[in-house]
Amino acid sequence: MKLHYHFELNPEKRENNPQLVIVGIDLEWAKNWKAVEKTVPFCFALHVIYLPEMGYSSDLCINAFKMTADVLWRGHKEVITTFLLRIDKLIGTQLNHKNTVVVGHQISSDLHCMLQHSTETLSHIKKIAERFTGRKQRRGKVSSGQLSLLGSSEYAPRTPGWGDDFSVFDTRYDIQGKIKGQERLRDVSLRSRVYAIQFELSPSLSLTKLYNLYLQDQDPGKMERLIIVNWRHAFQTALVYLTNQVCPSLKCYSSSCEERALTTNDIIYKMASGSIAYVESEDYRYSMSEEGINRYLRLYKSPLV
Repeated sequence: MKLHYHFELNPEKRENNPQLVIVGIDLEWAKNWKAVEKTVPFCFALHVIYLPEMGYSSDLCINAFKMTADVLWRGHKEVITTFLLRIDKLIGTQLNHKNTVVVGHQISSDLHCMLQHSTETLSHIKKIAERFTGRKQRRGKVSSGQLSLLGSSEYAPRTPGWGDDFSVFDTRYDIQGKIKGQERLRDVSLRSRVYAIQFELSPSLSLTKLYNLYLQDQDPGKMERLIIVNWRHAFQTALVYLTNQVCPSLKCYSSSCEERALTTNDIIYKMASGSIAYVESEDYRYSMSEEGINRYLRLYKSPLV
């Protein structure tokens, strides 16, 4: 039983007394609604941002973070459980901090998928799912703004032994001013001034298909693309929470996009340069260029994208 690939950046990163810990998570899973046994997880990324006591700047996205990613080698039950137990432990280590928020896009689906496919108890993931479910049951008609971490104590029940509080935030359902029909992570990110240029996938190449292609030839380049896409999604959710709920005025411009918005690819490049070869490639560098960004805007035919 093995996890085929595991990658970490800043694995020992710790902050003694962060004001807030934002834990962005993203689980990728093959979706087959007619056959549950074929709906299996295969890739997971976690991105943690530790916010200091005072002051926010672009540097916090680059320096005060921890990232980890795992990609599963084929979907046997025993291997999937090992994979999920590792995820459970990774997430659990972040819940020891006071004021932690776990963020995901349609996070309940990811949590349900993990709980459904593990043959052993995932104690931390289960508690996060229970917290999310409990919050939904108790909030009634409370606005999403009132449910942010810094003002949610009345509606999100505390769990003894887990610090002062931890909260769960869904970037699809909890963002104020969301537009019906524009609830994808890309749409929500753009309205939050977070640019996530993604050329690794296309209408004809889904992440599941990219994963299957990797299993066929074990090309390291495909593996690194999987990691980057999965990581970018986790990072996006953390940034969307940060810019919506904590610091709406946060600016983190890249040199190539000074008049635009927060560009995840530039930040990921600064984090992963020297560790992931793909970010040094011509394709990835193009995604950070003005031409690449404009092409992406035209591709989706939207003034926001």
